[in-house]
Amino acid sequence: MVFIRSMRDAAASSQRSREEVVGKGSGETAGGSPECGLECSGESTAKQPGAEGSRKAAGRDRARLTSEERTTPSADGPRPPESISKGVANAHPFTGGEDTVEISLYVAWNPYWSFLQEFFDERKRDAQSTKGDRGLFEIGGWNFEMLPSGAGGRSGMVAKYLLNVAGMQFRITTGHSPNGDTPNVSVRIGSVALMTQGLERCLADIHAFLDLFGGLLLENKLSRVDSCIDLPGVPMDRFAKAMSQRHYICRAKLAQHFLDGADMTSVSIGKEPKCRIYDKVAELHARTDVPKLQAILNARWNGEFPETATRIEWQIRRKTIKQFGINSVEDWIEKRSGVFNYLFEWLRILDTEGRKFDPQNSDRYPTLELWKMAHEVFLNWSNSPIQTVERRRSKQDASPQRIRDMLGGCALSLVARQEREWDGLDNFERQVLEQLRRWIAKKTPEEVEREFQLRQSAFLAKLPPSEDLEMPDRSLRQDWATWLAELVPDAFNKFEDDDHDTSGKAAA
Repeated sequence: MVFIRSMRDAAASSQRSREEVVGKGSGETAGGSPECGLECSGESTAKQPGAEGSRKAAGRDRARLTSEERTTPSADGPRPPESISKGVANAHPFTGGEDTVEISLYVAWNPYWSFLQEFFDERKRDAQSTKGDRGLFEIGGWNFEMLPSGAGGRSGMVAKYLLNVAGMQFRITTGHSPNGDTPNVSVRIGSVALMTQGLERCLADIHAFLDLFGGLLLENKLSRVDSCIDLPGVPMDRFAKAMSQRHYICRAKLAQHFLDGADMTSVSIGKEPKCRIYDKVAELHARTDVPKLQAILNARWNGEFPETATRIEWQIRRKTIKQFGINSVEDWIEKRSGVFNYLFEWLRILDTEGRKFDPQNSDRYPTLELWKMAHEVFLNWSNSPIQTVERRRSKQDASPQRIRDMLGGCALSLVARQEREWDGLDNFERQVLEQLRRWIAKKTPEEVEREFQLRQSAFLAKLPPSEDLEMPDRSLRQDWATWLAELVPDAFNKFEDDDHDTSGKAAA
């Protein structure tokens, strides 16, 4: 019963927490604190008056926030250039937002975690059964769906419980707390929730969800983010011609084109990050998803279904996210405009202006006006304070095989410059050894030995210690202190002062 009471209290406080994170609250909900009637036996929960009142209040609050806080394109916002919109009916301002977000959550659950697991197990068995409520339940106005199976993850996290709520899917492990760098909860925010509420409001819902079940969020790490804009009325062939003829500059070599007969319907460039340009209307015709269609109409297409709409989408995963100096969702919100500025330089679609394209002198061609406009639309909706970010790639050590390949290639180049014709492998080996002897002859034995020791030390510094390695004995402390005094005199003086203070306290 203690667990049940705590869940009822959490249901009441979760709505308050949600309102605090968003920054706007609806005050006291009708009916007072919601009574969820939660029982660990797995039986269907009865709807209490408080829960009904909370549900209605939450609905009114969400409708009010949606109408007030959703970013509406202004009349002065970016519009398609006349060359693009000419002859296109219903040309509207363009907008966009995040389309998919995945977050790793590091959560510490309260002492009632074992009871909560029993409740989740009951709901999961109910989902696996052909009878009962199919894993559906309600707490404090929140509608939940427990899925019948678990799932693994890229981070090594194995989730036993998959829980759908508020357009998000939570993946929850059995761990009471995170296991080192491995999270114990992750969440995937779908496109409908992001279009109708926005990332900030979804983040508030995540906090409210954790409060409801007694979880303390220690840290969040952004694992994946897909961001996009829609260009209703702009046909795909505006991009298809330039992409099919490779009239673009990109730091990635991978490019894929997808055709429907003779028409290009989609193009994908890069792997990490990845840019996708495709006809969103054609995709929706192939997939019947009424809630998603309604969300796109309201949030992206200004309430009208266009004949065509090109979508430009950037997909970024954890590896690249970290290279931009972004760790959490809050970091992303602060720096996303800077990321978009980088990405639109990483890929630049060109306008040949009717001239023959010369890939060796691509800098001579201006950027396609439509691509520049797309860049402005991304910056318009992202609206973050940091406009410039630096992408820092971590250097990876070359493997022995790669070093041998480099050595062989350099040797071939060197011998090819010395010999006019191939004279067999034996002669090649002699020539390589001769060149190596010439290099050694310019060095002293001490120089070669020192360079060897430095490179070996750099290699060993990146390996874990061997099993027989012992920590220095405390009897060596004086030698260590002498070394420190020679290296950093100020640090040694502070060390001596700390010793005196410690000894004085011990004597006292």
